[in-house]
Amino acid sequence: MATRIEESLTPLSDEAIRSLVEIGRALSDEPELSSAFERVVKAMAEVIDFDRLVISIVDLAKGTVVDANIAGSPIAERTPDDVRPLSGTVAQYFVDRTEPIVVNVETVQSALEKFPALQRIVDAGLESGISVPLRSRDDLVGVLHVRSYSVDEYSAADVAFTEAVSHQLAGPLASEQLRLRLVQSALEESVLAEISRILGSGLRVEDMFEQFGEQVKRLVPFQRMVIATADPASNTARDEYVTGLGRSGWVPGENVSLTGSLAEYMVHRRSPVYVFEGDESFVGKVPDDDHHRQSIGLASLISVPMIAQGELIGNLNVREKELSAYTLDDVRKMERVAAQIAGTLANQKLHDSISRQASEREVLAEIGRTINSTLRLEEVFEQFAVQARKLIPFDRIVISRVEAESDDLVDAYVSGRGVEGYSQGGRHELSSTTTSEVVRTGRSHMWAKAELERQAKELDPAARALESGLNSLLITPLVWQGGLWGRSISVPNCPIHTGRTRSVLRRRSERRSPERSPRHVSTRSRSGNQRFGKAWPRSAKS
Repeated sequence: MATRIEESLTPLSDEAIRSLVEIGRALSDEPELSSAFERVVKAMAEVIDFDRLVISIVDLAKGTVVDANIAGSPIAERTPDDVRPLSGTVAQYFVDRTEPIVVNVETVQSALEKFPALQRIVDAGLESGISVPLRSRDDLVGVLHVRSYSVDEYSAADVAFTEAVSHQLAGPLASEQLRLRLVQSALEESVLAEISRILGSGLRVEDMFEQFGEQVKRLVPFQRMVIATADPASNTARDEYVTGLGRSGWVPGENVSLTGSLAEYMVHRRSPVYVFEGDESFVGKVPDDDHHRQSIGLASLISVPMIAQGELIGNLNVREKELSAYTLDDVRKMERVAAQIAGTLANQKLHDSISRQASEREVLAEIGRTINSTLRLEEVFEQFAVQARKLIPFDRIVISRVEAESDDLVDAYVSGRGVEGYSQGGRHELSSTTTSEVVRTGRSHMWAKAELERQAKELDPAARALESGLNSLLITPLVWQGGLWGRSISVPNCPIHTGRTRSVLRRRSERRSPERSPRHVSTRSRSGNQRFGKAWPRSAKS
């Protein structure tokens, strides 16, 4: 019984057979297909007309295709070693089919409907072509493409010759594919080992980030990489470390609202996000990602969660302008990288938390000493403001009391940026202030700029604060003997400080009569970014 190769050789011309013999010699003489490629191209050109010839390698396990060997006319974004997703390509068609694909000027439009990835080839003027699968032991290992500007239609003899060449190339290509896998695997392990060394060097993450980014780029290309952390408890996110293309109005290290961000999406998803050409499933879900696409042009995205001991620390993102820049194998690599850096970030988070708590205890102890050293309430307020600023930055701090008889709010102490109509000693109807909700619920509340802008339509204090450049606000109630006796509008970003400060003030109040006790402390920040999150519950008893 004749083999498939013998069957395909039967209708071939003598010239075609001589060409196949020369191709066989070239593959025998050279250890690698890439070395023999030039001789293969020259032999094929003796039989068939073409302007571009490509041998693509298919990796079904990774879901990728790469044009490993290219001869003839260059095409943008179709260069050697340009790894692309298998989806939508001619190569995907051959996963479970063996018949060649023949495209000519009459059938090119229908071919584009089936294979969107052909668009760049056709746009370059290469409307006619032959594509045949390269199979080794029935497994698809690659595709041989022949393209032409001038040929209106390839003949059956051209197709038969191209198929015969594919049979010769399949074995060497399978060997080449195995070699590339070994090289890529060695590179991946080498990079991950170097990342591990960098993260274990004892440097702080911000000091080692540049080295970290250089290693990641050896594995996965990117034009922007971000390590973002998320704190659902305070509804905040922060880009800790950024490299590559910048984003207007987005400052690394500043807290922003978690709402609408990619970090928030990852908090709920806790699995990778992978955006590629033609994928519309992610559009509109995350306003932050839509901004990157529209204003910076970063169309491709991989975002992977950073999880340490079951806790989500944040997400690691890489972005590229090139459409379909990433593959599922890139997602796998980024997951391995994220697993390494998550532990380092978790350790740094713990270290920072311990340092912050130590600083808080020192400051609060000083506030306690001040309270116990004088009976002058004004002096207590002044020293309290000085110490509180060491914990959290603010531009305005107010301590107020709620008068039970009139239900008015009196600003007993004001320091910092002035707000028209709201100075020390001022009296205001409680229901018309931003404090009314806190008094009603007995819970602390925080406002970012967006919420202040909404409140400004109805509440004069919010409008006046915005006019003065105060864009964020935190209010916390002060409790005396189990009941609400005031409020504290404290500082952004650190609710733990607010609770402890309130406790200190409460202890001070217990040494005085309720009539002389201050009722709230307020601070405001100029920052336009949200440095704190949603309201959190406080019990009636502190």
